[in-house]
Amino acid sequence: MRLTLERIVGDLKTYKMEEKMKIFRDLTKEEEGLFRHWARENYKPLSPINGIWHPVVQDECRKINEEGDQKETLLPGTFEENLKKIVSAL
Repeated sequence: MRLTLERIVGDLKTYKMEEKMKIFRDLTKEEEGLFRHWARENYKPLSPINGIWHPVVQDECRKINEEGDQKETLLPGTFEENLKKIVSAL
């Protein structure tokens, strides 16, 4: 196999990605639950997600943000009730 610049760069990118992934240790199911619980108790929705937090914590923070987006788009009541509220607020 011929050594090319493209291959060296590709191998280096793969190596860097693997090294990044090895920064965080694997969690047991129990630990994962504890990390997710920590995120639920401490993360404020839509605030920055710290890149040094464990990927499980980051994942849970993204889920919290997604849940917040869904809650904001769903209005309780019928369409007519919500339309009246919006019009009266103008």
